[in-house]
Amino acid sequence: MDDFCSDRGALYDDQLFTIEHVLPQNPAEDSEWTRQWTGDQRKLWLNRIANLVPLTRQRNSSAQNFNFTIKKKEYFQSKNGTSSYSLTTQVLSVDQWTPKIVEKRQKELLNQFIEKWDLKEDKNAADDPDFMVAGRGGDAVGYLQDDGKFVVKKGSRIAATTTSGSPKNYIDLRDKLLKEGVISENQFVQDYIFESPSAAAAIVLGRSSNGRKEWTKLDGRSIMKMGK
Repeated sequence: MDDFCSDRGALYDDQLFTIEHVLPQNPAEDSEWTRQWTGDQRKLWLNRIANLVPLTRQRNSSAQNFNFTIKKKEYFQSKNGTSSYSLTTQVLSVDQWTPKIVEKRQKELLNQFIEKWDLKEDKNAADDPDFMVAGRGGDAVGYLQDDGKFVVKKGSRIAATTTSGSPKNYIDLRDKLLKEGVISENQFVQDYIFESPSAAAAIVLGRSSNGRKEWTKLDGRSIMKMGK
């Protein structure tokens, strides 16, 4: 996307290039971020492309959780007040970072993809049944069966560790799946049916989870919001 926005003239050094969240992953409870963003809004927009900017790795180390004005000045721009990446420069021109601004930016960037990749909407396509969840290094895709069970698809990844508060039954299930080879090197090697969306999300995220809230469609709708 940055390449598109810079007319394919930018250079990217694999040794330096990294991606940063504008809205931080772990904002302080009394911060500007938690006052302007609800928990659901942060979950919806955190890992979407509108909230991501490229940086050089040297700058991806401090000030991540500062409020937007300070972060923009101290973290996103160089000494001359610019950035070498077009996507990051766009963010520097914004005065505040709110859900409404990020939603507008998301639509603009998606339109760039549509134009550059010559994408055309298939109006006859059925609604994609897949839901997604991501966090703590886990990243999975799956779908809800008519019987209420949840299928995690082959290729989905789980978090490398579990939290101290993870329910024992889910830790035991995780160990069982690893032992049986359903999961290898933290990746599902086959589709697997869980008894519930929460069980599936707990294994992927390595923590307790309300799967009906955390499994979402691309547009942010959760299983719960869809009334399933």
